Amino acid sequence: MGICLVGTIHTDLYGESRLNRAIDKLSPTILALELSPEGASRFEKEMDCTKLDNQIDGLNLELTPKQKETYLEVSKKCSAAIGFEYRAIKSHARVHPEVQVEYIDLPLANGDWNNADAARMVFKMEAQKLLTEEPGVAEGIKSVLDMGVEEYVARVQAEVEESYPRWRLYERLTPLVQKPGLLDKLYQILPGDSVDEIKRVLNPERDEHMAKRIRELSAQGTIIAVVGLAHLSILEKKLKDLNPKAIPLSQYSLL
Repeated sequence: MGICLVGTIHTDLYGESRLNRAIDKLSPTILALELSPEGASRFEKEMDCTKLDNQIDGLNLELTPKQKETYLEVSKKCSAAIGFEYRAIKSHARVHPEVQVEYIDLPLANGDWNNADAARMVFKMEAQKLLTEEPGVAEGIKSVLDMGVEEYVARVQAEVEESYPRWRLYERLTPLVQKPGLLDKLYQILPGDSVDEIKRVLNPERDEHMAKRIRELSAQGTIIAVVGLAHLSILEKKLKDLNPKAIPLSQYSLL
């Protein structure tokens, strides 16, 4: 196998089952994950859903109690999916202690993941607020909420499924988002800490660091590197001389 790069969407509701299948099928000796060691500890804690109420209240959507209940239930399901990559890898390592687990992302500059996560949540909330102010968007959201939890979840997962086949496009989209002019505009409408967190997420040095670590680890055995879909094509090119196999996680069905 050599090197296998597996690209994920972090809110894939089927992600953990799919990744379990991929790992079992490929049987690597090394599992590498797009996390830093201190970042991995975040997923050892129970999910805190108390902030979801504040998030929806901040959107000013004027939802009915039933619509709000649906929104909160779906938001909890999506939030619970985050970190599935870590859970799948740790689960496999417990059963197969001979498998080496490595965290290959850059460390956070100040090491404060609580502030980073809070800043990312504020960015998400403010971005959603701007979106709901567009004509027709709020009513469209409400109409989907009226369909209930099952239909809303199906729509959310459908968007995930539609994104996987487009994984090679992310390499072209990422530089557009990284343009200084766009980030300068974001500083004008969003809290500075939130924009700083987005800049960290988009930092191209992360791809350089992950490619370097994967290259080093590949000399020690067969490796699966699990990374976000936006990194998949970029890492494939940076490791081209090692002939890695790049796979979007959607290739692994639940059946």
